[in-house]
Amino acid sequence: MFQSNRSAQRWFLVVLFWAFMIASVVRAEDSTKICYNALFNNDVDKNAKIDAEEYVGVVHEMSNGFFNRNAPFADIPSSLRQNFQSLACLCQIAGNSDLP
Repeated sequence: MFQSNRSAQRWFLVVLFWAFMIASVVRAEDSTKICYNALFNNDVDKNAKIDAEEYVGVVHEMSNGFFNRNAPFADIPSSLRQNFQSLACLCQIAGNSDLP
């Protein structure tokens, strides 16, 4: 009886592990889709680039409306402004030098 109980526990842990792994992959795929949708939806001028004003819309969408879509860029938290600047720098390094 003890041996079969241990076997059942092992199988339970294996199933739990794989369920967690599958859920993690689904969440990652969903997060990626949500991010791309937010970027696409807020590219107002459809130039395939996000400027500071459009970025506020991305932040609004990614935060499920926590941040005001109409807020000036200067009013969003400094960590989010720094994130925008860092990503803009990476785009410049990658060859998109016409970005801010």
